[in-house]
Amino acid sequence: MSLHVRGYGRFGVEPDGGIPHVDGFPFLSTEGFWPAYFLSQGIEDEDLVFEVFEGTEDDALEAHRNMKGEDAWPTFRIPVGNDSALVVVFRNLEDDDGVDYVVDPGRGEVLYWNCGS
Repeated sequence: MSLHVRGYGRFGVEPDGGIPHVDGFPFLSTEGFWPAYFLSQGIEDEDLVFEVFEGTEDDALEAHRNMKGEDAWPTFRIPVGNDSALVVVFRNLEDDDGVDYVVDPGRGEVLYWNCGS
């Protein structure tokens, strides 16, 4: 399922052919999602991450590969009330991947944070 994130393309992160947002929520239930996410965010204690989430390194590597395809950017739209939402985008450009956060107040300008890789 392709998604649209209002105002996201104006931040200069659009690849050739448009932004391939896909619903990220199905990724949450895959083995290894949370270890892959936290390890990609710089958590250094791998043993603790795998203990807490009962995952394996192989599960995390597979989840990471599935989430990092350039042709599909997992996107999570989280309603926060009053038509507002926090949108989390796993940006998968070849030379510029990372997690972006967009606050969409449902009207007017959106706010954007680029968290790098």
